[in-house]
Amino acid sequence: MNITPIKISVFLLLLLPAAGCGLFSDFKKAQFDASVNRPVALQVPKGYKKSEWTTDSAGFKTLTFFYSGGQELYFSTNKALSPWIDTAGHMPKPHLNGGIFYKGILPPLKLWREVYSQQLRFGYRNVPLHAVPDFDSALNYVRVY
Repeated sequence: MNITPIKISVFLLLLLPAAGCGLFSDFKKAQFDASVNRPVALQVPKGYKKSEWTTDSAGFKTLTFFYSGGQELYFSTNKALSPWIDTAGHMPKPHLNGGIFYKGILPPLKLWREVYSQQLRFGYRNVPLHAVPDFDSALNYVRVY
């Protein structure tokens, strides 16, 4: 079989749409309905074991994704600081999409990050160092329509 540059180009053009469909992605698409008027587009790292919606007594909604290693990825309409954030030891930094974020380490060397942006609080905790790039990408992707 003779493989020409034209055949290779046609093959690559046919393969290009598959790259954007999630076939080669480490993420799943999801949506968090912060309110009726504000759906939030999410990309969630694959491998979560379950997801859970909760609403607290004040009416704040939270969507949490649980992973087998104890990692959690969450999105919430409650903008209160999480209890593990010590503002004396952690300085807020500007977030890519506006707002601020905090980042730190919990024992035993598990990382956390929490973002306050677009009238939401979202973050992760208990994430090992090798998985941080995927979880950071998920938080950087958050878009409110």
